[in-house]
Amino acid sequence: MFNIELDVNGESTHSEISQFAEDHGCKATLVKSGLTRISYGGNPLYLFQSEKFDYLDELVSQILGTSTDTEFSKTSIYEN
Repeated sequence: MFNIELDVNGESTHSEISQFAEDHGCKATLVKSGLTRISYGGNPLYLFQSEKFDYLDELVSQILGTSTDTEFSKTSIYEN
């Protein structure tokens, strides 16, 4: 299983994030609500998981709004 933790725009609902992940062959799990960090301007933190590295890499590229390079993917996406 491949994994990455990312903070996601707080304007998106949990359902929207879960559906977005599912559409990319991934699963999204809320790790920390943005409400607990609102004084710091924090967004919700999600764990994204997929059986396929490429699916997760594509999801990350879309969330970040840019193409991820190989080095970013190797250092940010981990396997367990």
